[in-house]
Amino acid sequence: MGLIIMEIANLLRNSISAGDTLIRFEQVTSLGLTMAQISEHFTAAAEKAGCEVIDKTDTRATVRQESSGITYRYSSFDID
Repeated sequence: MGLIIMEIANLLRNSISAGDTLIRFEQVTSLGLTMAQISEHFTAAAEKAGCEVIDKTDTRATVRQESSGITYRYSSFDID
């Protein structure tokens, strides 16, 4: 089970971009996993990859990278 989660998490880390990303589970079957395995372990794998699952069905999921919690503020002061 842990290996399945790690495989899916690695794929997500390499395929998620800014904003919401739709992942079709048929794309993930290239890892040699069944649709049932992907569906069962996807949420845990997304959490492991630092992603939030926005919506999930048996065949697809929409994920978003979790915010790092770091915000950058710029001021009008010049820093020398």
